[in-house]
Parts: sequence; structure tokens; C-alpha cells
Amino acid sequence: MLPLLCTHYGHMNQACVVKCRAMAFVAELLRRLHDDRQVTLAAAASQAYTDTLYQYHGWITSAAFTVALKVSRIFCQMLLLE
Repeated sequence: MLPLLCTHYGHMNQACVVKCRAMAFVAELLRRLHDDRQVTLAAAASQAYTDTLYQYHGWITSAAFTVALKVSRIFCQMLLLE
């Protein structure tokens, strides 16, 4: 019974760490958007990612984030044109 609880606790701890990092990213993104009204969402998100989450990710995750930003820009442009 004890090993099961310890394993479960480890997963809960990891989930809390991930959520705290995500909240730090969101808070930094919102701060950047508030402080500079001229900054684009993509630029603010990219800088917030670099400042908060980049240090925890490898090159694959960082590349995926960059691709997601580019795809989101294209998707938003498509929505605005239609």
C-alpha cells in the first residue's frame, strides 16, 4: 500500500509543478500584453515562453512551440479574412 501512495504522490507533485509553470507562463503573457499595447500576441507569447518555460524543455518541445505560434498566426489570419 505504501509504494502505491508514494507513486501517486509523486504524480500529484509533478502535476502541481507543471500547473505552476503553466500559470507562470500565462501570467507573464498577460503582463506583457498589458504593459505594451503595441506588441503582437505571437511576440508576447514567444518572449513569455522564453522567460518562463524554455529552460524546462528540450529542443523538440521548443520547436513545437515555435511551429504552434506560426500555425496560430495563419489560422487567425484565415478567420479574419472569411
